[in-house]
This record gives sequence, structure tokens and C-alpha cells, in this order.
Amino acid sequence: MITTDTPKTSVDTVIAFAKIEFDSMAYDFGTIRQGEVLEKTIYFTNTGKADLKIDLITACECTTLDWSRLPIKEGQRSNIKIRYNSKDKVGPQTVDLDIMANTATGFSYTKFKLIVIL
Repeated sequence: MITTDTPKTSVDTVIAFAKIEFDSMAYDFGTIRQGEVLEKTIYFTNTGKADLKIDLITACECTTLDWSRLPIKEGQRSNIKIRYNSKDKVGPQTVDLDIMANTATGFSYTKFKLIVIL
């Protein structure tokens, strides 16, 4: 009897992802008057095992965002500059920032809150 043993091989592929860790999951920016423009900077760290590449960050139409388009290395801190226009707003406001990046889920998020008074 002839037997042929085919060696069994196993390929374990480990995929490394970046991870965004914000200083806070919800920022409180206080109170501003209607019509004022609020400018703030929030910070985060790439706590993952790969360079972080942010593809897109979105928020409401009243908010403009600026962030680094360069890869953010493991352990490196970076920031998002926020410019919120309170024109035609009044009362408590909550703005979600949705981040599309090379994280395990493909997205991350944070938010900020403020109160707009007349």
C-alpha cells in the first residue's frame, strides 16, 4: 500500500489596524451667543498597531473640520480643528463627528455639545 502524506500548512495572517483614542468621547464647549463662530481643537492618539490614515471626517453643515492628511504613526498624537458657526441656532446643540479611517471597524466617532443663547 502506498500512502501519500500531504503536509498540512496553516497561514495565519494578522492584519494590523490603527485605533483612534480621543481625549474624550463627548466634549463640552460651553455656551456661545447666536451668530458667533466657535473654534476649538480636539486631540486623539493612534493607539493601534498600524499607521492611521483618515479618509474623511463629517459633521453637520454648520461645522467645518481640518485634520492631517498624512499618516499618523503608532502612539502619535494629532488633532482635529473644529469651526462651528452658530448662525440660526438656539438652545442645546450636539454635533457628531464621524471618522472614516483604517480602523478595525472602518469608522470612529466623537461628539461635542454646546448651548447657543440669544
